[in-house]
Amino acid sequence: MTMTEEKLLTWRIAQVVDESPTVRSLYLRPQGARPSFVAGQYLTVQIRGLDPVEGKSYSVASAPHEELVRISVKAIGSFSHALRSMHVGDELITTPPYGFFHPEPDDEGALVCIAGGIGITPIHSIVADLAERKDVRPLRVCYSVQTEQELVFFDKLLESVARHPDAHLKTFITRQDTVAAPHAQGRMRADDVLGFVPEVATAQFFVCGSSQFTRDLWQTLRTAGLRPEQIYTEGFF
Repeated sequence: MTMTEEKLLTWRIAQVVDESPTVRSLYLRPQGARPSFVAGQYLTVQIRGLDPVEGKSYSVASAPHEELVRISVKAIGSFSHALRSMHVGDELITTPPYGFFHPEPDDEGALVCIAGGIGITPIHSIVADLAERKDVRPLRVCYSVQTEQELVFFDKLLESVARHPDAHLKTFITRQDTVAAPHAQGRMRADDVLGFVPEVATAQFFVCGSSQFTRDLWQTLRTAGLRPEQIYTEGFF
């Protein structure tokens, strides 16, 4: 999507929070009417003078009911470094929220959210929104990171899961010799996911992470018997 002047939004950074050693959140306050968005959508951010000139996309990590809009940025490359270097009071220019990585209200069956690393950002928004709206569909969340230090939003995820009538969370730590409970040690496998999903045949799966993570999970779930239309992916580059 090309950023054109009539579609640009202006925000003011209201708060900056370090979520982990590598992830920093910017809380944005709109300068004008607050745009509506659906949990799971993203913004394209533009920083003048930096490539790519069309900007880079960042998922909204906050839920639609929250006052401030949050984007969470991992330290990868010059664009993210410039974004992470911004301060409270600085101005940010973005597109309106857009994207189709979200469950539809009239979908039936369980909702399964699978995140790898910084792919937790849209998943966090979706899970918080489902809890806020008291969605009654079974919800299963699987979250994989390399080390416990990289678990962002973990406490918030626990809160959302606790507020939901039928939700469970599994976390996987892939590159630590030992891990503390309740986290599991090692890579996430299809059996780890499917083993706690009720009625897999009617479930909808939302997978977000690096392009390799999403590709590998898509192939693993397909090999396990899921239909392509059950799996929605969003890959980060």
